[in-house]
This record gives sequence, structure tokens and C-alpha cells, in this order.
Amino acid sequence: MEIDYSKIPQNYVYCMSAHCPEAGTCLRHLATQAVPATTKQFTVVNPEAYLGADGRRLCYQTSEPQHIALGMRHMLRQVKAGDAALLRAQFIACFGRNKYYRMRNGEHAITPDMQQQVADLFARHAPYVSVTFDAYCDEVLF
Repeated sequence: MEIDYSKIPQNYVYCMSAHCPEAGTCLRHLATQAVPATTKQFTVVNPEAYLGADGRRLCYQTSEPQHIALGMRHMLRQVKAGDAALLRAQFIACFGRNKYYRMRNGEHAITPDMQQQVADLFARHAPYVSVTFDAYCDEVLF
């Protein structure tokens, strides 16, 4: 898997544990291979500090692309005026004000878990709205 270093967030935590049995599919380890030789320092996780009871590394992050959604404007236009304020308040309580507005505008990836949370909020407060996001794509999430 080829990783574009410019897409890795500045505060990303890498893993240099080449002996880990999951290194070949762990995004933290694969991202380490994309770090240019000119980079003098970066943050790494201590994989030994993150061993679960079953021996699996808790710092593992899948390198598989996730089916993410972008934008909620289409859904929000379907919300009845009387339900809009309560629904918006619930979104802000769940995700925070900035993240909610960035999700709404398509500026923040909506992960599969977040998509389920959005669907649950609509089911509770606006069940008549069809939960379909503005756009979808498959992306590796750092």
C-alpha cells in the first residue's frame, strides 16, 4: 500500500514495530514507511504499552479504506421547521458545534460509526427523513 505523506495529519502517531504480527496491515506502521528521510522527528506509540489481554495491539489502526460520507445538507433540508432546532441541538450535543457544522458542510469525513449515530438521531427526532448523505467515498482514515 502506497501512502501519500502529505495526507497524513501533522499530529499523527506512528508505530515503528516491524516485529508486530499486524504490521503489514496497520496504518500506523505503514505510514512510518512514508515518512521522508528529511523529517527529523515524529511521534511514535510504544506498542508494548498497548497490549490487550488477548495479546492484540490496542494501537492497531486498519489500513483498509473506510466507506465515509460527506455532507448532510440534503437531509437537513427535509427536516420540518418545528424539528430543526431540537435536531441541531442534539447533533451539537453529540459531536460538538464545530464538528457538526463541518460534517453538515462536507468538510469533515463522517465515519461509518458516525453515520450510525446520525441515522439514530434522525430516527429519534425526524423519522420521516431518508438518511442519505450528500456524497460517499472510500478513504483511508488516519
